[in-house]
Parts: sequence; structure tokens; C-alpha cells
Amino acid sequence: MKATVVTNLFTKTGHLKPPVTVEHGGYTWTISLEYSEVRNIPAIDFMLQCDGIQDGKYVAMRIEFLNFTKSTHQTFYFVFEPHRNRFCYRRICTGVRHVNYQKGKTVASFPINRFMCPTSEDTVYEAPSPQSWIFYNLVTWNVLNDGRVETTPCKILYDKFQYGLVLDKAFDTDTLDQETPSYWPHSYDEMIEFVEPNWPDMSHTAIEYLWGESTEYNKQTCFDMLGACYHKWRFDENLFCKHIADIIKIPRPPKQCCESLCILYHAEWNVRRIPKSGDLPSIFKIFMDHNMQWNMSFFHSTFRNQTFLSIGGVLVGDIKRSCVCSLEVSLDSKQGKITRKFRRRLNKTQNTICFPMFCKKEDVNSEGNIFHVNFEFQEVDGWNDEDYLNDVKMPEPNDVVLKLQDKRIAVNKTFLAHHAQFFSGLLFNENFHQHDKAEVEIHSIGFKEMLDLLDALYHGTKLFDVSKYYHILQKSDEWICEKVRCMMEKAINNTNCQSVNKQKLREKFKMNLVEKFSEENKIEKRGMSGDASDEPSPDAKKERVEEKNDKEKFV
Repeated sequence: MKATVVTNLFTKTGHLKPPVTVEHGGYTWTISLEYSEVRNIPAIDFMLQCDGIQDGKYVAMRIEFLNFTKSTHQTFYFVFEPHRNRFCYRRICTGVRHVNYQKGKTVASFPINRFMCPTSEDTVYEAPSPQSWIFYNLVTWNVLNDGRVETTPCKILYDKFQYGLVLDKAFDTDTLDQETPSYWPHSYDEMIEFVEPNWPDMSHTAIEYLWGESTEYNKQTCFDMLGACYHKWRFDENLFCKHIADIIKIPRPPKQCCESLCILYHAEWNVRRIPKSGDLPSIFKIFMDHNMQWNMSFFHSTFRNQTFLSIGGVLVGDIKRSCVCSLEVSLDSKQGKITRKFRRRLNKTQNTICFPMFCKKEDVNSEGNIFHVNFEFQEVDGWNDEDYLNDVKMPEPNDVVLKLQDKRIAVNKTFLAHHAQFFSGLLFNENFHQHDKAEVEIHSIGFKEMLDLLDALYHGTKLFDVSKYYHILQKSDEWICEKVRCMMEKAINNTNCQSVNKQKLREKFKMNLVEKFSEENKIEKRGMSGDASDEPSPDAKKERVEEKNDKEKFV
């Protein structure tokens, strides 16, 4: 006995279709849709919920999705029970985002050819300008602090993305055979991708529990953790012991995460020699538990003909989990006591905290300087609540606020203007009315993308999600920000992700991308190429500045 439901993704006004309810096999089935964004991919998620299952009952279903536009279909087998009564198809349709330069809003476009379409190496989720297809839906896109997505339709739809769903009940029983198949829309690896933003160490846990030598109880627990995050299963304390029930309840509030004890380390160093940037610095170390250490260096840097004392710190060693670290540095200078403090989430690849403009060079004593350092370290799992702040402060001193999408970022305009010619003109050129403003609105980039770019400038972070490559590259090229561009060039050179089209990036941004060589070829090529440098060549920067000026002449 089958039940066929023909429905749409959208209404005529451009909103998502309201929930649809159908009776089948003695149970009530509800079909619902919602917008979501995980790992910077705008998407629509599908959910099928079964109500009316009694305790101890199992309902095995064959679920078939029909794409009428492309005449394709996908079939899944799933076992429903009282606590596992939801089946989700995440990213049943993905979209492409861009920033509306006139209104300063992020807009997502959902084309019909992305419905039930698997990702490929040509799939993109960011675009420099509006994208148009024959049939598509356009909505404003705003990710709220709790992770939900707020949207507003931009146009009336003539095609509402019709699709079909066939429900075929195989059987319901009081006992479940362990070999009964249950196929999910995505593989374990892909599902872990959805889980990791809420559970950063889930990948390690899944390897240990699902494929390692663990008990069936641990495997079932891990399976339910995946299901709670992917399928939105709900559990109560009667099903598992209390601490397991607390783990897999979803959603997890930002402050409710697995935390270790906060450990405070203190050091007092007399720094007699402060080298220039590029010279070999002296390394000061704080030895920590679990084979980790915090290394710090002090050096001079010059920004727009002003010399500053810069301080950099890096966490090294056996870093197994994400951690929240707070660094406080104090100095008794000629002008009095100077204290800077910054808090940041660190992991194996994002492991630095820097104060590029701690103080001016003339404030530092030439005979020696006593630095007091407090370093707080706490291992955590769970949400990264820093992603949901509306007001962010970069390492001080700050003297201007950037306003993006009703959110604010405090920065130092001298530091920003040194690294990006766009801000050099905007913040220091008297022809721009923003040059003397305490708050400057930026409409050409989103809030998250701006944070990524600033993170790279201040802390030297070289880790970007693949979905951000194009957008960060475009902005660093448009704003003539050579430091970030050089980091992106290295990141793209080193990535093995097939969705990164290196050829297109090379042609569009004139990047020096190289092909990957085998180990034998690497040995042969090693003597043929010069040493790579983290700093961009002055000639490359000069060529791009001249090319940008030439383009402006014809505008």
C-alpha cells in the first residue's frame, strides 16, 4: 500500500511551503521544510515526521523522492520508532549567496537545478554578483544568533519547484532485526560535517566508536548522536543514562558544552632585546600540561611609517581538542602601565593570538622591559559562541568601528590601511566623508567574511573553509590586500579538495598556482625552483595596482 504526495518547495509569494500532513498506514506523516546554513552553505532541509507510533513498535518505510523537473528519483529505507521518528534530507536544495552592494544585504538564490542534485567539483556557494537561472527563487539571507536563518522573498514565483514523495510501508513489528537496512541521505563522513560545528571532536569519536574496537552500546550511542544532530531525534532520560541523554539533546545552547577546568598560567619576563620584524626573535615559553606549550615572541613592526612593538603567541604540542584561550600582557612603559587582553578559540591549525600594535616604539624602555603574562587555557566541545557575537573587538588599540549587516567590528585604521589600499583611501583620504568618522558602514562584504579577512590580517590564520575561497580572494584582490591574497594562494596550492577549480582561480585572479607533483617529481623539481616566501613580491603588487588604476580610467 503506497501513498503519493505531490507538493512544492515554495509558494507563489516565494516563501517555503507550509507543512503538509498525510495519513498512511495508521500513522500521521508530516512533511516540513526549513532554511539552514552549515559550514557556510545556504540550503533547504527536508524533514518527514511520523506520529502515532506506540512504544515498542517499529515501522519500516520505503521513501522515494521524485524530481519532476529532471525526471530523476532517489529511494531510501528507514525504520521509524517513537524516539527516532524523524527522517531528514539535509541540503535537498542548495543555493548561491552574494552581497547586494546597493542595499548591503546578503542574498541567496536557489535554482531549480540544485534540487536533489549531489555536489560536484563545479558546485559553488558564493558569487561576486547576482546569479540568474531560468527558474530560481531569490531571498534575503540572515543567519541569526541561535543558528536559525531569517529570510524574506524578493520576487513572485512562476515555478514553485514541484516534487513528489512516495511512502511505502514495508512492515511494522514489535521486534527489529538488526540486519534491517536503514539508508540515510548522506554518508557517515558527510553527516559528521553537519555535526562538527556543534561537536568539534565528533570525527574522532565516530572513528573510535563506529569503526574501532568498542562495545555495541558505544556504537549505538554514537549512532544516536549522529541521528540527533542530523535527523533531529529527541531522547529523554528514560532511554539512556542521564549523562548520555544530556549529550544528545539538540539543540545545544551556546553556553552548554563539555568543558574542562580553566587553567591559568603566569609568567614574568625581562625582555632586553626587541628585534625588527624579519630578524630572528627570542622565544619565551610557558610549559603546560599534556605536552603542550605557549610560545611568545616580541619584535618591532612598521605600519604607515610608524613603528610599534608587536607580540605574537602560538600554541604548540599535542593539541587534541578545541580550546578557548585568553592572553593578557602587561608592560610598565614610559607612559605608564599598558595592558592588552584578547580571547580566541584555538585548535591545531588556528593556534595563534597576536597583538600587532601593542604600543609605540618610543614607549618601550631601551634597557629592558618587564612583561607580565597571564594565559588562560580551557578545552571545550560544543558551539563556538564567538560566531554569534554582534559586537567584535580586534586586538587593541582600536580607533574606528566597521558596521556590517547591523553588526560592529572595532579595528585600528592605521593597521587596516597599511594592509589594504581600499581602507587607506577610505579612512585617510579627505575626499571621502568617512575618513573622520568613528563608525564606517561597509556594504560590499558580509560580516562573517570580514571577520575571516581580519582574522588573517591580525593573527596570520591560514585556515579557510573551501566555500570561502572565492569570496575572500575576490575581496583581497579588489581591496589590494596582498597579505591575505598570498595566504589564499598558499592555501589553494596545498588543498586537495576537488571542488576547488584551480584553473579558473588562476585565470581570474592571475595567481601563481602550481600542480601537485608525485614524490619522485618533487625531488627533481626541488632544485629547479627558488625558495617560496610568505611575503608577496613588490613587483606583483605594483602590477595589480597599475592594472586597477588602468581599469578605473575607462570607467
